[in-house]
Amino acid sequence: MKKVAASLLKRTSLFIVMLAAVVVIMVMLTAVSLNLMSALRACVSGESLWSKAHKDAIAAISRYAERGNDSDYQQF
Repeated sequence: MKKVAASLLKRTSLFIVMLAAVVVIMVMLTAVSLNLMSALRACVSGESLWSKAHKDAIAAISRYAERGNDSDYQQF
């Protein structure tokens, strides 16, 4: 009877250890995924801001080239 109980305890312990390992791996994957998504979102946002600023700068320098106003150059 003791062997059966020991065997059952061993299997239960192994199951709990495996389950804990899966939970730890899932938490780590979630953390990595959140960090990656955050970094990608920041990159896309920065690219968007740069693109809008670039468009505004090109428009200002084009107006300066056409009109020669110092305010357009300052805006550039």
